[in-house]
Parts: sequence; structure tokens; C-alpha cells
Amino acid sequence: MDIMQRITYENKKSTDFLLKKHTLVIGYSVIAQSNQGQNVIDLAQNPDTVQEFKEVLSEFGKDNHLDWLKSRQIGAVHNFLSLQEDDRVIVPFPKKFSIFKVTSKPYILKASDVDNADLGFAVKVEPIVEYLSRNDYLNSVMTSKLKNYSASAVLPKNEVTRIIKNSQGKTAIHDFSNTKAAIVDQVTEYISHLNPDEFELLVKYYLDNLGADSTYQPPKNEKHEGNGHIADIDVIAPFTDLGIAIFAQVKHHQDTEIRTGLDQLIAYNNINDDAYKTYVPVKWLVTTASLPEDLLIEARQNQIHVIQNTDFAELLVEQGLKISADVFRKRN
Repeated sequence: MDIMQRITYENKKSTDFLLKKHTLVIGYSVIAQSNQGQNVIDLAQNPDTVQEFKEVLSEFGKDNHLDWLKSRQIGAVHNFLSLQEDDRVIVPFPKKFSIFKVTSKPYILKASDVDNADLGFAVKVEPIVEYLSRNDYLNSVMTSKLKNYSASAVLPKNEVTRIIKNSQGKTAIHDFSNTKAAIVDQVTEYISHLNPDEFELLVKYYLDNLGADSTYQPPKNEKHEGNGHIADIDVIAPFTDLGIAIFAQVKHHQDTEIRTGLDQLIAYNNINDDAYKTYVPVKWLVTTASLPEDLLIEARQNQIHVIQNTDFAELLVEQGLKISADVFRKRN
């Protein structure tokens, strides 16, 4: 069982026990020092005697005129006394919290150990993670739990495990990198099933949504006068406000074919269409393959922006585009 346990009661003494003696303590000394002290520990440690535990403490409260010993307090005592070795406890602090692992069964504190403070029960603990930011590591469920007015509350074990894992990787609750990576993997898998023409249309669709004035796909047999014979462009996307036009070569292929797309862009040095001559040309190589370092260097030397491997899938995810059959209906 994992719980949240406050140490605001007898705060200074409770904090000293925790930080200096690795001991988590609670109050209720009137119960601990009575003839029922060990009995309630034994009952709480047995999952089959929960109801008997509640009845014993309820009767104890009546017999000793403890009007404050209501069901909420009884529940808090039970949570604490139910702790077993290796259970985990979150202790809230202002704007922060720490997580401890329980290393002993609950036991009764000696009156001489607490200097007359109202502290009755204790467990030994060791820190797992300390002083984490609530804002960085608690989701809405756990935030509500730690705001609970009760001194104690049972916590979802999977959430405590998640917090510990995130803290070790320094992954804040608002860091969606793992979720994003999973979505990028799915989009990459989707792209892998497209044919080359469909992939070009998907790039065209992305550029349209990026804000291009009107994207254009030159005919496959179009000659590019003044350029090398292999020069080729798959998508042209002018951005009037920026004064640029993206000239994209799109390759849906395996690693062994990537040289071709780069050569086609390098060979394209003259803009034939008067509609685009006033724009600053920006060359893109969009490929599902991965370029080796020597080709990346060559691309940079020729001022070609490379979008490779899963890069394009990541761009689609970041823009949040919805892809439907309409994307693959070719039209300029």
C-alpha cells in the first residue's frame, strides 16, 4: 500500500524525526500508550480485521470520551498502521513533496523519546526521491490527493511508480515527449504504406497548411531549361509574406536510393517559371530514408534543407494535421 502522510501535526518534532532519524511519526499517543496500542497495530497489519480495527477504536473513543476520534481519524490511523516494509509514503511539504520507502513495521514510540509531544506511532523509512516540485511531477489526481484535508490518504500505486520513474529521468508531468514519440512512430508507420505519389501529395498538403499561397506540382516530364539534365522538383510552395518559395524534392525510398534526390536538387539552379522568379529559392529534400554524414555535409554546402527518416512524421504531429482521403486527390 502507498499512502500520503502529513507531518504538520507536532510539525517541528515530526520533521526532526523524519530528517534526522529517518522515522515517520504520527500522533495519537493516547491510543499508543493505552492497553490497546499493540492490539490496533496487530489488527491493522491483518487485512481481514479491518472492521474489527474500526470497532475497537470506535469503542475506545467512547470509553475515553475522545469526541474527536471520528471515522476520518480512525481511517488515518489505520492507513499508517497498515504500512508494510517496501510500501511507499509521500510526505507533502510547501510546494514540494518527498517519497519514502518503509523499512520497518509500525511500532509504538516511547514517551521518553518524544519529550511529551503527542506522538504515538512510527515507522522507519528511507528516502526514494526528495523535494520534488508539485507543479512539475503531480497530475490532477495526485494534486487532489495531496490537497486532501485528511492527515493520510491511500494513493494509486501506479501513480507513485510513475512519479518515481519520471523523477529519475527528470521528466516533468507536462513533458509529453514519450507520448509524442509514440504518435510519431504511428505516423511513420502510416507513411511507410504510402506510394511515392501519395507521399508527394502529403508533403504538398503539409506545405499548404504551413501557409503557402498555392502549392504546385510540376509535370514529371517538365524540362528545366538552364539546369542539369537530371534536375527535378516535385512540389513548389511560394510564401509571399516571407518572400521565399520552397522547392521540394520528395523521395519515398530506401537508404540505397537517397543520392538521386540530392543530385536532382543540386542540378536545379535556375527558376524557369516567371511566377517564382521574384522569390528567394529554398530547397528541401524530404525523404523517408536517412542520409549518411557525407551527404548531409554536401547538402549543407549546397544550402539544401534535409528532412529525413522520421523528421517529416514529427512535423505532421507538431502541426496536428488531420489526414483524410482528400489529401490524396491530386489537384494544383
